[in-house]
Order: sequence, then structure tokens, then C-alpha cells
Amino acid sequence: MQPGPASIHQSVYHSRHHPHLDVRTTLDSIQPYATHVHDCLSLGIVTAGKTRLSFARGECVLHAGEGVLIASELAYSCNPVDNTPRSYHMFYIDKTWACRMLGIAEHAAIHVHTPFIRGTSIINTLIRLAEAIALGQGVPEADAELSHLIADRSSGIMPPDRIWADCPEGVSIADAAREAGMGREGFIRHVKREIGMTPGAYRQCLRLARARKLLRHGTDLAITALESGFADQSHLHRMCVKYFAATPKQLKPR
Repeated sequence: MQPGPASIHQSVYHSRHHPHLDVRTTLDSIQPYATHVHDCLSLGIVTAGKTRLSFARGECVLHAGEGVLIASELAYSCNPVDNTPRSYHMFYIDKTWACRMLGIAEHAAIHVHTPFIRGTSIINTLIRLAEAIALGQGVPEADAELSHLIADRSSGIMPPDRIWADCPEGVSIADAAREAGMGREGFIRHVKREIGMTPGAYRQCLRLARARKLLRHGTDLAITALESGFADQSHLHRMCVKYFAATPKQLKPR
């Protein structure tokens, strides 16, 4: 039986010097992820081993010294290859900051047209940034380099018509399907085709996004669970492990 995420050395750090960034550092993990989405841009750097990156339309393997920029609300997973451990940094980049930097409206979607990052200079800068943030420090030139990287690889587009994305918490899948003029099963297939995951899984990720914000502000785990829409703290724990391969305590920024 493989060890659970609680036994893995991993932490999330919020940067005082770069307040638009949270950084997650994970070492020697074989913990898998379910397909998930974030409400921010994600930038992953593999520092040891290799990982399998899967999107709705394909997959690839990233090796140590390679990275990827992932648009907000794009469904993906990054899982071990041949059950071998990998280490990585994940930067969670505030979407409002990114939109402002790109000069686009905050409600616009960000399309990443060149996701893969290969190049010693930028990879080394990002690793140095992650290490500095973990120490409570900043890297003065990093914001400019990060802005250039995002601007060079992304563009603003009008958000797609996602009939599930704005669905209120209290609305059932059956009710949402009727509102859309579809049967329940047809609606689930439509959302999975458009988003890359089922409505139920997508809703769990929206709840987890709310939970991450509360955890960043130091909210108690039990209160975080209830205010995010989970049944209880145990439910929050299970969903964090399933979709983020980490415990809520590990996701609470330092």
C-alpha cells in the first residue's frame, strides 16, 4: 500500500513579497491526482523524476528541468510515471493580477497557446523564486520575468459559455439540466465534453477553490469545510486528497 499524502514532505507558501503567488513544493511523491481545475493560473516545474500531464485532448511526460503553464479552469492531472516518485514546484498565480498584466478585462479568460516551458534560464529563475518564497524572501526581478513568460505564451479571450460554471451551489444537476433544456445524462455528457470533467467533479473543485482562499486567511479547518460547501471536515479532507493529493493542513499556506 502506497503512503498517503500526510507522509509526503510538501508545503504551500504564500509570498509577502509577491502577493499574487502561492507556491506548493512537493518532494518524492507518488501520490496521484484526479482530474481537477483551479481558479488561477498554474505553473508547474518538475525538479526531480518525471510526471505524466493529462488534458482532455491528450497527454505528455514532463521530465526534471521542464515545466508547464496551465490556464485557469482547464481540467488536467499530473500523475507519476511507472509509480516512480517525482518532485515539483507548483506556482498558483492570481488570475486578476495576470489579467491586469496582460491588459485584458478581469472577466476574460486567459488562453495559454504555448504551455510547455523548456529553457535553463527561466526554469532556474522559477526554482530560485520558489526557494526564496519558502524562506519568506523575494526575488526582485522575478515578477518581470514571470510577466514576460505569461504574456509571451497567453492571450485574453472571451470566456466560453459554460452553463455549469456559474451554477449556484444549491442547484442540483437535474435542475441545471432542465434549465439548459437537456436530460440529466445528456447534460453530464455536455459538461464533461466542454470542461473535461463531470458537473459533480467540477463543483467539488469550485468548493476546493473557496477552501483554499479561506485556508490562506488562516480559517479553522472545520469552519473552512462548512463555509466551502462540504459536509464536514472529513469530507474536505477526502476531496483535498482526491483532487490535490494533499491534506487540508498541507494546503494551508505558511
